[in-house]
Amino acid sequence: MLASARLERGDRKGALKELDLVPAEARDAAYRALRGEVLLGLGAAEDARAELLLATEEEATCRVWLSLGCASLQCGFASEALRALRQAERTGATSPQLHALIAAAQAALGAAPAARESLERARRAGADPAVLREVEELLAEERER
Repeated sequence: MLASARLERGDRKGALKELDLVPAEARDAAYRALRGEVLLGLGAAEDARAELLLATEEEATCRVWLSLGCASLQCGFASEALRALRQAERTGATSPQLHALIAAAQAALGAAPAARESLERARRAGADPAVLREVEELLAEERER
């Protein structure tokens, strides 16, 4: 698929243009998942979330659940984000960033003890320090409320 090649080269706008050429009847779960990832990369979290939700109705992979978790978190749907991220975890994802995202969703839900535990798991697994700082800031904000 030309859209995938464009995405691999970092051309998100070009990938989206290619995806928009796909006839409506050919838009399956894989299409929706890819379009959701492209939209998420372009900063269109709400549109990405809508595509990814449709993709999960048909066939959801670890990558789809992870992308949905990210989009949902960016849109302020922390419960939905946590469910999607836990589903990604159940499908075998174990990345440090996943644990950090879970911590962020837990912090947004006010579940500070669980968030700190997930954050520590992310730290031990080698998550990006910038991501860890973001989650720590979110936890600090929740404490102040």
